[in-house]
Amino acid sequence: MEARGVKIYWDDRSGLQPWERYAREATAKDHREHLYIGRGFHECLNFATQHPDNRPMMKLYLPPRYYPAAANPLLLFASYDQQTSMGGYWVGVAGNATILPEDKERPRTFLKHKGALWYRAMADPALVSPFVVPIKVAVARHIGAKAWYRGPVGISHPELVLKEAAVAAAEQLRMAAGAQKKALLRQTRVIDRLLAMLDPAESANGNRGGGGTGGGWTPDPELGTEAELRVLHDQIAKTKVLRKKYPAASKYPVHVARDDPYADHDIVSAVEVRGHLVPTYIEVKGTTSAQWATVMISDRQVRLAETCGPKHHHLFAVVQFDSAGKNPQIHYLTLAELKRRYRLEPLKYRLVRDHLPRAADAPRRTRG
Repeated sequence: MEARGVKIYWDDRSGLQPWERYAREATAKDHREHLYIGRGFHECLNFATQHPDNRPMMKLYLPPRYYPAAANPLLLFASYDQQTSMGGYWVGVAGNATILPEDKERPRTFLKHKGALWYRAMADPALVSPFVVPIKVAVARHIGAKAWYRGPVGISHPELVLKEAAVAAAEQLRMAAGAQKKALLRQTRVIDRLLAMLDPAESANGNRGGGGTGGGWTPDPELGTEAELRVLHDQIAKTKVLRKKYPAASKYPVHVARDDPYADHDIVSAVEVRGHLVPTYIEVKGTTSAQWATVMISDRQVRLAETCGPKHHHLFAVVQFDSAGKNPQIHYLTLAELKRRYRLEPLKYRLVRDHLPRAADAPRRTRG
């Protein structure tokens, strides 16, 4: 995957938390105070994950006449050196981007005080994130050059940028809470996916889930992400059909796991139950095992399925891929249907010493 660096203006609007920069739509006041930005404060919308216009694909703003040498590049955004004290920092990333030809640029929204805002690229939100903690651009180490002025530039070591951003996020996580913690967790998950795409060995969980029984197996984030996206697109299609009968139904399902990787469900959608539209929690599992032997379900996920009553529905979506990770088949099952086909086998902890035993560590014996 070709990696390109793109310079944008530092989002120095007052009153924004670090995780809100580039993700809060500009107001009329913002436009008046930031006229130097140019044709509408475009950069503030690069990472607007919660903006309705960015579903199901993120709309990204790029310099005019930018054409990467390869298709679907990895874009790393940096702030201009000379703008403020925060100039020259990596501020976010977008993977596997689709670049639109200049004659096919599309208007995103219309602001009476500024006219149309335009975007020139699109990317899956699961591969897009701002850096809550910006990373200083090291031109020689990251880009392999002596200088970087204005235009887009090739990046020779994108994995270094991503790893440094992941380390900074992990350090900040120790003290984070609330919205900041949520944003940092989302950033680390996006970075892990991108590292897996660049080189599976670089991912924190780089072992692909195979057909074993679980011994030594670790989940594959790339396979899990692909499974989530397959189910999400399937639910978008189903929701479109439901809206013909229930006009008040939500236009898009909510991809919960995109923003909260540790939630007890991945997607919130809706199904028709006995003539009523019912909110539905969906937990997605991806596997390449024909017997689903690598599917892991946590206690929290089971408890959620058990507590869903008549006002809420719950489904497990098992996406079965072939051995090459292709040709997915989606299987929707309730907890009762899953238990009829499988036994939920609890996993136990294995004790492992990471140092030689000392006398104080010796297990105490008791009589009897």
